Amino acid sequence: MLTAQEYQQIVYEWNTTATEYPDQANIPGLFEEQVARTPEATAIIYADERISYAELNRRANQIAHYLQQQGVQPDTLVALCLERSVAMLVAILGILKAGAAYLPLDPTYPKERLALILENSQAQILLAQAALSESLPAFSGHCSTLKMRPRPLQSSRPRIRRVASAAITCSM
Repeated sequence: MLTAQEYQQIVYEWNTTATEYPDQANIPGLFEEQVARTPEATAIIYADERISYAELNRRANQIAHYLQQQGVQPDTLVALCLERSVAMLVAILGILKAGAAYLPLDPTYPKERLALILENSQAQILLAQAALSESLPAFSGHCSTLKMRPRPLQSSRPRIRRVASAAITCSM
């Protein structure tokens, strides 16, 4: 059992984590600031893969450029069907950098369930892991498969599209 003092410390004192953010801050912008501060620091460790902030940024920029070339803009919903991996985080960040919102799809769902989610969401683009393409339902929008290590495309910083702070970033 906790004493009243221990309870106060755990529940209230250790949870005072409020931080001020600029009104116009967004996830891609905050991430870019972190990349500038610590480019070689480890950003992600997953299984036996470890990548730096600079590498994560480079890969996410590739995805963002690709999506912008496909016509993605603010209010575009991009469906995402990937297994848990570094590639999933790269894709999410790339989608956000393109100014879009993402719809996570669980690859373990039955085809019929995924078809219903895609139909109801009216997503225009589906990004999927190449190994999962056989388990995906027919899709009327644009479907692209991602390799786990995308080949170099354009790694420069994409034009991050500013979206209203109330814009959706994840749809479920």
